[in-house]
Amino acid sequence: MEWTLDAYLAYRLTGRYVSDATNACVTGIIDPRTMKPIGVVRSLFGLKTPLPELVENAQALGSFEGLDINALIGDQQAASVAEGAVEGGVAKVTNGTGTFVDVPTEGFKRRGDLIPLVLLKHRGKVYFGLEGYLPTTGRAVDMMKEMGILREYSELEVEDDGDVLFLPALSGLQVPRLPWARGLIAGLDLGSRRDSIVSGLMKSIAFHVKLVLAQAGERVDTLRADGGLSRSDELLRRISAATGKEVRRSRDLEATSRGVAMLQMASLGVGSLTDLAKVGAEEEVFSRKEVPKQQAEYEKWKKLMDLLRSSKGSFLAE
Repeated sequence: MEWTLDAYLAYRLTGRYVSDATNACVTGIIDPRTMKPIGVVRSLFGLKTPLPELVENAQALGSFEGLDINALIGDQQAASVAEGAVEGGVAKVTNGTGTFVDVPTEGFKRRGDLIPLVLLKHRGKVYFGLEGYLPTTGRAVDMMKEMGILREYSELEVEDDGDVLFLPALSGLQVPRLPWARGLIAGLDLGSRRDSIVSGLMKSIAFHVKLVLAQAGERVDTLRADGGLSRSDELLRRISAATGKEVRRSRDLEATSRGVAMLQMASLGVGSLTDLAKVGAEEEVFSRKEVPKQQAEYEKWKKLMDLLRSSKGSFLAE
């Protein structure tokens, strides 16, 4: 048997060789529109082993040491379920080790550099979306702490300070598609301070969310934030200013675990996902109007992306 990690874990725990729709459809082997194997892909890669049984994200899979296992789903998709971001109008941004923006779509769509995803398969219905991510935003914060630029995470709460932009592409970029790109700090001058670099990172994260939403081209009325880095009020206000959307933050930032718990409960008939999303859903709302120079800064940020695109050879190993 050869498949992804979800199938391995399910097999080790329950003895069943299964894969859930969200994980199976990112392999490129399963067509998300039909949930059937793409024969030409299997042929090209010489895949002769049996495929796992495809299951929904909330259904009985078996048990392990007396614990019933009724949910199986990808990380960001689980967070989307928790935030109610599986149908139109609501998108979510997870600020953890990286920044992941997931936008629901009506049907399977490809746009820009975004990754088309199955966000959920539940009760026979498939929910689709698009994802763009910046892989190492949280890691960049940890690195600044290790370097002494930050002493405490509370020092992320800085106001806009100068024209510095800190692009945390420590392992490449997915949107725009620049896998060779590396971290870059631009705009330093004689007046730059520690806060300038911190502010530059926050700006880059906010602009990245704006870019993903623009490429998705979907109506987004509500933007919900989770993940450890979303504890920063200033970051969420900057995302609000950049996107023109109110940003809502749940008290519980561990959205992935919450989403899995909701699926587990839904599979047992405890309630619908819509009803379960309302349980304990205390939210803080963050809003900030766009500052006059912000569009100019965003254009400068995009030009920085173009610079990275044109300097491919500078970042590649000899």
